[in-house]
Amino acid sequence: GSAHLHTDVKVYINGNSIDFSQRKYQLASSFIHFEEGIGDVIHTHATGLTIGHLFKSLNGDINNNCVILENQNYCNENEKKLRFYVNGKLNNEFSNYVINDLDKILVSYGSENQEQIQNQLSSITNLAPRYSAEG
Repeated sequence: GSAHLHTDVKVYINGNSIDFSQRKYQLASSFIHFEEGIGDVIHTHATGLTIGHLFKSLNGDINNNCVILENQNYCNENEKKLRFYVNGKLNNEFSNYVINDLDKILVSYGSENQEQIQNQLSSITNLAPRYSAEG
């Protein structure tokens, strides 16, 4: 079905935030994408779309063990772990998580401690409501 949802998102790999405002990440799919040079808000134009759809649209993937981006695999090993948060809470759905309007999503891969994860969660923008208000 048709939809127009907006979600704030941050993806961190080894402590570095991925800059989805870069042209190569913009409008990668007509159904789920970043647009207008904004890299912090996912725009979805169909119901039932997941975080997995977003990563696949960027030629990547995500599961409960690995995140793949830019042809690089970042998989759980030793102290480095993949974590997925929705609205501040740890979530184990990963690629199967269906995006809802105004969600705040964090994908974090690395060896961060709880304080560092909290800083990443705090870095998620609150831009989605502005786009949802526009329609």
